[in-house]
Amino acid sequence: MPARLAGGRRPLPRGDRAERRRSERLADARRSGPRPAAAGAEIVAAVGCAGEADPLACLRAVPADALVAAVGEFDLLEPVSIGPVVGDALLPEQPLTRIAAGDAPAVPLLVGANAQEFGPLPEVLPVADEAALKAILGLLFGELAEALFELYPPASFGGPGPALAALLGERTFVCPALALAAAAPQPSWSYLFAHTLAGEASALGSFHALEVPYVFGNLDALPEGVAATAADEQVSAFMRDAWGRFAREGAPGEGWPAHASGGAVMQVSTSPATTADVDAGRCAELAALGLTP
Repeated sequence: MPARLAGGRRPLPRGDRAERRRSERLADARRSGPRPAAAGAEIVAAVGCAGEADPLACLRAVPADALVAAVGEFDLLEPVSIGPVVGDALLPEQPLTRIAAGDAPAVPLLVGANAQEFGPLPEVLPVADEAALKAILGLLFGELAEALFELYPPASFGGPGPALAALLGERTFVCPALALAAAAPQPSWSYLFAHTLAGEASALGSFHALEVPYVFGNLDALPEGVAATAADEQVSAFMRDAWGRFAREGAPGEGWPAHASGGAVMQVSTSPATTADVDAGRCAELAALGLTP
C-alpha cells in the first residue's frame, strides 16, 4: 500500500458527531481538491522549521522519525493532501494537461499500474456488507456514491471490501496511467502488472509497488517471509528485458504493441499478453463522473 493506514482495523462509519465532522471535512476536500502546499506548510511548522531563514536546510537536519511523525498516519476516510504542488515555476501545470495539449517533450513513454493497487485494503479496512460500502462511498464521494456502487457491484468483485479496493485502485492509479498513455504525443506503451506472490500472500493481489523488485531484479526485496519462486524469476526476467530495451531503443520490444494500437495494454505475468479492455470500460465511466482524467 502507498502509505500506512491508521490504527489497523478501524470501525465502520457511524452517524455520530465525529462522523458528521468527518463528512463535512470530506465535502470541503471534494470542493477544494488536494492541498499539498498547505499540508507541506503544516509539516514544516510541526518540526520547527517554519521560522527558519533556510527551511530546506532545517528540514534536512530533522531526523527521519520526526518527519514521519509530523506527517501522521494515513486514514483512508480522511481528506488526502498527497501530491505535487502545481502552479509554480517547477510544475506550472499538471503533466497530463500539458501532454494532452501537445505542449510537452516529444519522447516515448512507458507507463502503467498494478492490477490490485489497493489489494491489502480489505484486511486493513474491513467492510462488513453492502450498506457499509454505501456509507463509505458516501463519505468519500458524496452524491456520486450510488453511481459508483453500481459501477463496482460487490458481487462482481468478491465482496464489498474488494469492490472498494478496485474502485480506489483504478481511480488513483490505473485510469490515470491509461489516460496518460493515450494522451502521449509519441508512441507510448502501457502495462498492467498482474503477477502475485506465491502462497498465502497471493490473496493480497498485485498490490502497490509490488512490481519494483521485479523490474530491478532484486527479488530479495520481496515482502518479509516471501521467498522468490521460479515464476517470480520469470516475471522479473521479462520486465528487465522489456524495460532495458525501452531505455536503450525507445521501445520495449517485439510483441508489445504501442498503446495507440487499439489501447493495447501488456498484462505482465508469467504469460504476458496484451489486451485492450483491462478496466472493462470503468475508466470511461469514472471520467464521465469527473473522477479521473
